Amino acid sequence: MPTRIQKLRDREFDAILLATAGLERLDEAVELGDAEPLDRSGLVEVDLDMEVFIPAPSQGALALQARKDDTATREVLMELDDAKEHRAVACERRLLALVDAGCQVPFGAWCKTKNGTDELTMVSFLERNGLRHRARVQGTDIETMAQESLTMLLGGENTK
Repeated sequence: MPTRIQKLRDREFDAILLATAGLERLDEAVELGDAEPLDRSGLVEVDLDMEVFIPAPSQGALALQARKDDTATREVLMELDDAKEHRAVACERRLLALVDAGCQVPFGAWCKTKNGTDELTMVSFLERNGLRHRARVQGTDIETMAQESLTMLLGGENTK
């Protein structure tokens, strides 16, 4: 990350987009004495609004795997699983499968759980043929939410 920031300072880039999580990890490494402080002077930092800058599905989700016959490891991994967040990621991934978008298609989706409930809110974006469509759905059933989002993305109001 410091290399990319140096390229920005050297005017090799006009701007740079960095993950907040990466900057936070770097700050933690500095606190632990494992890294040099990052000179942020002269830089403008802006947190992007997820309602506007919709990320690719499952950003930030971790996938952990274990051998099928390794029961002890699988039990430990199950303790790490957050069932509510797991459902939110599953909703995003279901919509991704329905959209059938590769990495060349401008598509994003994020889903979050409503505190203390099973209700989900999913926001998504798709651009096809120069038309931009957004969808926002709420519900508890992943399949229904993904289908409703797809319908809106393929035929909803464009935002061009």
